Amino acid sequence: MTQPVDARGARGVQAGDHGTQINVYVSESAEVAWPVRVGVVPALADCYQGGRRESAELAGSTAATRVLSGLGGVGKSQLAAAHARGHAEADLVLWLTATGRDSVLAGYARAAREIGRAVPSEVEAAADWFRAWLQRTDRRWLVVLDDLSNPADLRELWPDGPGGHTVVTTRRRDAVLAARGRHRIEVGLFTPDEARGFLAAKLADARPLDQADELARDLGYLPLALAQAAAFIQDRDDTCAGYRERLAERRRLDELFPADALADDYRSTVAATWSISIEAADELAPRGLAKPLLRVCAVLDPNGFPAELVESEPVARYLGEDVSGRDCHDALRNLARLNLVGIDADGVRMHALVQRAVLERTEVAGAVWAAADGLIQIWPDVERDHRAAEMLRANAQALVGRGEDLLWRPRGHTLLPRLAASLIDSGHARKAVALWRRQLRHGRRALGADHPDVLNGRHGFASALGAAGDAAAAAATLADLLPDRERVLGRDHPETLLNRASLARWQGLAGDPRGAADTCRELVADRTRVLGPDHRETLLARSSLARWEGDAGGGDGTVAAYRELLADVQRALGPDHHDTFVTRSRLARWLGLTGDPAGAVAEFERLVADSARVLGPDHRETLGNRLSLARWRGDAGDPAAAAAALTELVADMTRVFGPDHPDTYLARHGVAAWRGRAGDAAGAVRLYTDLLADRRELLGPDHPDTLRTERDLAEWIAKARR
Repeated sequence: MTQPVDARGARGVQAGDHGTQINVYVSESAEVAWPVRVGVVPALADCYQGGRRESAELAGSTAATRVLSGLGGVGKSQLAAAHARGHAEADLVLWLTATGRDSVLAGYARAAREIGRAVPSEVEAAADWFRAWLQRTDRRWLVVLDDLSNPADLRELWPDGPGGHTVVTTRRRDAVLAARGRHRIEVGLFTPDEARGFLAAKLADARPLDQADELARDLGYLPLALAQAAAFIQDRDDTCAGYRERLAERRRLDELFPADALADDYRSTVAATWSISIEAADELAPRGLAKPLLRVCAVLDPNGFPAELVESEPVARYLGEDVSGRDCHDALRNLARLNLVGIDADGVRMHALVQRAVLERTEVAGAVWAAADGLIQIWPDVERDHRAAEMLRANAQALVGRGEDLLWRPRGHTLLPRLAASLIDSGHARKAVALWRRQLRHGRRALGADHPDVLNGRHGFASALGAAGDAAAAAATLADLLPDRERVLGRDHPETLLNRASLARWQGLAGDPRGAADTCRELVADRTRVLGPDHRETLLARSSLARWEGDAGGGDGTVAAYRELLADVQRALGPDHHDTFVTRSRLARWLGLTGDPAGAVAEFERLVADSARVLGPDHRETLGNRLSLARWRGDAGDPAAAAAALTELVADMTRVFGPDHPDTYLARHGVAAWRGRAGDAAGAVRLYTDLLADRRELLGPDHPDTLRTERDLAEWIAKARR
């Protein structure tokens, strides 16, 4: 836990005796452009009823925390959104979806990044920093925690401070929501006058309002149901009386096929209005697409999903053989036209109550697979947009949660490894470990322990363990997997050989380069026998063998091995092949490691030029070669040039990969190190301090890269003092 931070206070850095305890706290940045808005406040519904009793009670309350509690569909989020929009004068408005403790912590950390020059630590410590800022700042603020699922998730996370207040929306009525001076406001249904006022405003034309009061009573005065009914009446040029007739017929059908274990008394009302609206949407051109498209929307994250997902080719194929992306676009607009979804600049939203009504009455396995295929299609290779990547992961996790076995039938879906890889790349390797641990249980149940996709999942689990900092566990997992691969697939199967290559990697990274070299030596022999000496996989195995033999003490022999390998790779694959560039990079590195940094600089200078020519200046390999070139320039005696080159590289990597990419962090680490070696110890401390905060947030406090940054910061603090 970090210490409280004064709202206008100064930075402080503390190092323990051995550099293992580092607390960094940074005050709000003078560069912040106030006011700050974090999160997306939902748009107000058409003809929003601002005169409700609950709205006046919310606005008039003086409590630091105001809790809007009530059934789904009664308009809690709309009340909170109107309240937030009425606080345009606030310096900070934070809107976040509070469906779990992790989402609250992530929202606080995001706010801390917006108002502070650096997040002080990992996500939980960033949340502490943010709450401390709220307690001490004299700026005006509003925090909205929407759709709180479990009050226990806010234990020690309730916002507090004299400069603002908090609004919570929830279906829960736990006593804790009214404790400690919190003002719980019971949000009920529309009153008869409010319901009539809503219908009159929504249908404000020559349309008669006969039986409007009766219609409101039929719908139980539920705002969500009234909104759907009004949208239908308006779209179909119907009347309240006509809609009541449709509703009566639908209700009789619903009584014949009641939903099991209704969570509340109004779910059947939503189901009835939903079925009327969806049939109307289904009749609009392009006909027949609204129903299946709504199933796709219902399996996604209710808090938002990309419109391009539901307009993707896999979703179009699910809707019909000759359906186009434009047809999906038009069908989505039809759903919005009937108030079944909402569309704004940040994506598409669908009320969770409507989702529930859809899911209870339809088979969704096909929709889950179509949505999963669509996610794979739109997922970028490089996640440059942090917020968009969060939305993709949230929707992937929603699909995983819709039915734990669905993505394992008839085979394991590629969304699972893609989600795991994204979690790892974004610094959530532990979540990837948990994902694979849970999913492998379902995979074994659905497909059997020996299915190739289950075996691949075990391989993914091992990679996640390694990425989370436990290389030894990754190696052990792969060692356990290898005999199963050999038994099921055969010793010479490509996946079996890949398993052995990964095993060697994690053996070496776990501190056993000799064991890794022995594994690689056998792998080279088998790949040569199975694939031939010039096959790419054989050459890759030789490259790994040279690496681990070098780390085990190969020295000059490693340079000779890489020179021999380079000649073979150039002959087999060509001088401009990617693997040729990789081999040249490894040769240059070993030149530097064996005492020839000037030779490494010369090799990397040529390599940077060639990779930029062939792969492009923004390719990851080109940027990686620039990183290595700067390092060896520093080792060759010019630390200032190294720091300057890396500063430029950080800007380019941030532009290409984004600020949270592992390569960007590597370059930032290099800038700090070489700035210090060039004589600017204070500058090194400042850069390492910022880097430590970001790494602890992204990777966690126990990740090897975080611990390395901690150690380096402690060293430079000591040097700066001297």
